[in-house]
Amino acid sequence: MPHTIYLYAGILKLSPDLCIAHTGGEPCYEVEEIVNKALENKKVIFSGYSDAIAYIPTDHLIPEGGYEVDSFLEYGNIGPFKLGVDQKIFDAFQKGGEKLFK
Repeated sequence: MPHTIYLYAGILKLSPDLCIAHTGGEPCYEVEEIVNKALENKKVIFSGYSDAIAYIPTDHLIPEGGYEVDSFLEYGNIGPFKLGVDQKIFDAFQKGGEKLFK
């Protein structure tokens, strides 16, 4: 099995300052905060659950362990999430927002 997974996500522009942002899996609340920071100055309607890859934890939650972090293994994936999830999510939504709202 690969050592990476794809977290499918997207941004739907509704107006010059409003969008819907979504991620797959079940993102923890802090993921929404990261997306809002990446799409600064935009009003964001956030949604998860667009595919089934378990909970999406943040870097803060990974060392704590627990169901949200370990559920990844229940979906047949290898290894837990590694630190760096926050930055990957931020960078992807920031880059997507820059392209979409230019």
